[in-house]
Amino acid sequence: MSMIAHIALTLAGLALYAWRLRGVASGPTQIDRYRGAMARSLIAFGAGGVALLALSGDVRALSQRSDAFSPVATHLDQWFGPVEGAGIELAVMLGFAGGVVVGGLIAWRRLRRGKRDWTIGQIAHLQPREPGAFGWAALLSIVAAVTEELFFRLVVPLLVSRATGDAWIGFAVALAMFAFAHRYQRWAGVAGTAIGGAFLTLLYLRTGTLWLPIAAHAAINLNGLVIRPWLARRISPSTGSRS
Repeated sequence: MSMIAHIALTLAGLALYAWRLRGVASGPTQIDRYRGAMARSLIAFGAGGVALLALSGDVRALSQRSDAFSPVATHLDQWFGPVEGAGIELAVMLGFAGGVVVGGLIAWRRLRRGKRDWTIGQIAHLQPREPGAFGWAALLSIVAAVTEELFFRLVVPLLVSRATGDAWIGFAVALAMFAFAHRYQRWAGVAGTAIGGAFLTLLYLRTGTLWLPIAAHAAINLNGLVIRPWLARRISPSTGSRS
């Protein structure tokens, strides 16, 4: 594929990104807004991302790390040492599970003392407030994790790498786009998202599999949108309704 074709696909990816960010999920209820956000993510980042991979001839990158990322992965191996065996996957999942438990315990302790739960960035408007919204918040957490990891950890880095000839630029652009997509969380949230995105990128490059950063991302989302608000409602119904 020619360089012009790669640039055209990159611009198409940017157009999908802009469409997703411009679209404000609307509706009379919070559940309607959850559904709208999921639909736009599935269209732009999910279906759009897979279509761009197909057009670029990189569908195999869904199941195995693309050779375009080898320069970055090689440098990471030199810095941190090669990854051997599947132990890292179990360690990461146990680490995130432990983090969710610890975060829940901290939130529980603060709420029991009459304090508000503390989070990085402003996400209270995303947390469920209506009856029946918790299930939809959980589904949104998973959909966002799957589609965003596909788009920001694979599609954007790959397209930009092909267009520029530099995988480092690809991952840098993707990380900046990922952080900016969370601008509604204000600067603290954007900074936290950038740090988290860098870790998820490292996780993808070190393991070569996309499912692990997806699982980690889902754990983060579920912790912020479901587990902690649920604890707040259980401990203090009035606090939970204001979240």
